[in-house]
Amino acid sequence: LLPFEWAQFAFMQNALLAVICSSLLFALLGALLINQRMAFFSDAIGHSAFTGVALGVLLGIHPLLTMVAFGLFVAYAITRVKGRTGLSADTVIGVFFSTVIALGIAVISARKGLTRNLNAYLYGDLLAISGTEILWMAALGLAVAVYLFFAFNRIMLLAVHEGFARSLGIRARALEISFSLVVALVVTTA
Repeated sequence: LLPFEWAQFAFMQNALLAVICSSLLFALLGALLINQRMAFFSDAIGHSAFTGVALGVLLGIHPLLTMVAFGLFVAYAITRVKGRTGLSADTVIGVFFSTVIALGIAVISARKGLTRNLNAYLYGDLLAISGTEILWMAALGLAVAVYLFFAFNRIMLLAVHEGFARSLGIRARALEISFSLVVALVVTTA
């Protein structure tokens, strides 16, 4: 369907579909992250993948599982700490960012030869994406779209005026946590 010569190959078509799925997900969530004043959040979650993969390799658990689980844990922790302290989101995110990087370095330093197993998981290979992974990304995209269909206005209101959102009965912390977990899932999956 595409008039480009490079698009004749299945691996290139898969790569293009993966880029399109990821771009749509990041576009949907990016504007909300900026409104929540959490622009640095996805970077912190992305760097937590380093520690998650290192833990998986060290413990003998599939690194993709530990990467996603650790990313979700860090997202939850950032949101909880931000809600319990008077610190700005950027301050809390910065502390977690540096902590997960330091923890990751400590984990990979614990065992020799661990670093050669990490690169494939951390950086991936866009041209090696399979049709099954495309389906998973599409399913995640659909789930995120459904989530945002129901939660978008509440998330925006929470970003604009938290007090007013609470007065309307919006459970602010639960909404912040769910949004953070969705972002973490998208970032670690991508």
